[in-house]
Order: sequence, then structure tokens, then C-alpha cells
Amino acid sequence: MHQTQTTPRHALTTIVALCIAPYLAAADLSFRPLQEGDLQRLYEWVQQPHLAAWWGAPPESYATFVAELQEEIEASNFLAPIIVCLDAKPIGYVQYYCADERCRRFWSRRGKPTTGAVGLEVIIGERTHLGKGYCAQIINKFVQKIFTETTAEKIVADPCPDNCAAVRCYERVGFKKSSDPTSVPYVKTTSGHMVLMELTRQEWHRSQDATTSAL
Repeated sequence: MHQTQTTPRHALTTIVALCIAPYLAAADLSFRPLQEGDLQRLYEWVQQPHLAAWWGAPPESYATFVAELQEEIEASNFLAPIIVCLDAKPIGYVQYYCADERCRRFWSRRGKPTTGAVGLEVIIGERTHLGKGYCAQIINKFVQKIFTETTAEKIVADPCPDNCAAVRCYERVGFKKSSDPTSVPYVKTTSGHMVLMELTRQEWHRSQDATTSAL
């Protein structure tokens, strides 16, 4: 059992200040800004087997984890860190960012420009809530939010190609793989290999129109 650890002084200043995303709700899910009290839980989540396999090397310490998270959130292209709750209990984490800056060095070299894109990352931290459709619900809700509240022309995600569950969740919402894994080498980072998936605004609008027409 993990012991509660002390957050480094002023490490949360920027994190809390940038948590300005409005409250959202989808089915039994609710969404709120990341708070200082969530950091210990998030630190423990990323070390669980079902996430550690895709998250990359475990953080050296709690202090290192918080410092790295703060650095990421302070980046000019970062938009929001969000905690996902079910019946007011935290079960996952979402972050999204301007992919123009963050992904260009990875994907444009492979003919996959991310100009005008927002990147989306979603995790379910609690194992007891895996395989129940929550991840796809979360992705769908934030796709709606991004396309209605920003001018992004596409949303990109870059899960590990071996993470079949995550890939399927994005596909259920309409994301498509941007490259053929049998012929195009995936990007290798410190977190492992990634495959670019994307959903364009045009494709999203088309799916919304089809859903409306079917009602």
C-alpha cells in the first residue's frame, strides 16, 4: 500500500491555475479539473500493470512525477488536465493539447502533418472500471467539446499499436489509423511505439448528421 507523499512546494501552482475546463457530464460520468489532492492517486495509477505497459518507464519518485507533470502542463501548447469521475469517485484522467507543437517532430517527418490539430489522451486508472465502455464515452465527450469549443480541424491520438483496447475505443468514436503498421514504421519514443490516429472535423460532422438523420 502506498504512503501518501508530500507534494513539492509550489509544484501545483501552475497545475491548479490552468485547470479551467468547465464541468462536463456524460451518462454517469462527470469531469472536473485536476486538483492537488489527485496527484497521489494519478501517480499510483500510472504504475499499475494495465497502464505501466503503455505509459513507459515508471517515474523515479513521486516528486519526479509531479515535476514532470507540471512541466508538461506549463507547456504553451497544453490545454487542460481533467479528472474523470463516476458517481463522484475518480476513475480516470484526460489531457488535451495543441498537437501542432507537440507532435510535429514525430509525425510530419512521416508525411502526417498535424497542423490545426488537438491531441487527446485518456486513461482509465481504476482496473475495476476497465472493459465497461467508459473510455469510449469519455473520448466521445471530449471530441464534442474540442470540435464545438475550438477551431481544431482534426483531433489526433497516438496509442501504442499493441494496446488493442485503446485503439478500439478510438475507432468506436470514429478515429482512423493514419498509417499502415505493416509498411510504415511507427514512431519510437521513450514511452515505446506509437501509431497516429485521427478524426477530422469534416468526418465528425458527417457522423453527427448521419446520427441526426437516423432519429
